[in-house]
Amino acid sequence: MTMASESTGRRHLQAVPSASPDAETASRLDDAVLAEVTVQCSAPEAFALFIDTLAGWWPLRDYSMAPGEVIAVEVDRRQWGSIVEVRRDGSRARWGTLVIWEPGHRFAMNWLVTPGLEQTLVTVTFTSLGRQQTRVSLVHSGWQGIDPARLGIQLGYTEGWAKILGRFAASTRTP
Repeated sequence: MTMASESTGRRHLQAVPSASPDAETASRLDDAVLAEVTVQCSAPEAFALFIDTLAGWWPLRDYSMAPGEVIAVEVDRRQWGSIVEVRRDGSRARWGTLVIWEPGHRFAMNWLVTPGLEQTLVTVTFTSLGRQQTRVSLVHSGWQGIDPARLGIQLGYTEGWAKILGRFAASTRTP
């Protein structure tokens, strides 16, 4: 994943989950990259918008396997389905495999975008905060065992996921 600098503007981002995790969850999150936004729509609607309009709001020019070359993102909407970027030349590259698929609530995929991080997992959860308000939480975990020389990448993902979720939140706002 290529990281690029850009102003994040006014976004409602939090670096930590709102709820206190139990001990087992906390140990899995010790090394995790966390990002969170709140959107003004129901959880099922937020989930559908996230998946159905992914290529429209995701900053593909800066955050993809072939920056500037990606024209679409396809999601095989099922457990063990793939998320794939499609490039101008027709070639395709898999971002990950959906290891959890719970429409309206959450999905998780192994992360194949950055070589050497294949054991990491990206989980996105949609939690209803009320009738028309949803917290979208992203946890990028599994950093244990990464070559220490490559751990600087984790900091880049911290910034990158916040920007990406901020773009999603902005895409849900009506003009």
